Amino acid sequence: MAPFVSQIFPIVPLLLQGDMANVWTQLYPTAEGPRYVKGHAVTLGLVSIATLIYGFMWWILARKNAARRDGKEDNEIINMSDEEIAEWGDASPRFMYTV
Repeated sequence: MAPFVSQIFPIVPLLLQGDMANVWTQLYPTAEGPRYVKGHAVTLGLVSIATLIYGFMWWILARKNAARRDGKEDNEIINMSDEEIAEWGDASPRFMYTV
């Protein structure tokens, strides 16, 4: 993955959340107060989806770290200098994700 893609990817959900401001006002109309069943149901659904996505990402990155720690990806860097390996960025077998 290109470096700019891995830097931009986390920004997209934040921008989407900011764009949802108008939608949130329609999910919580004053006529439905004080319980706001529709608004709370949508919010709970979105939080559940986000939890599943983040859990899946954690699992994938933890597996990738374990494979790199066990040396299963070291065959890709045989006979390469440290500079060449450093150019790979987060694709390098020496790179460990923070989970």
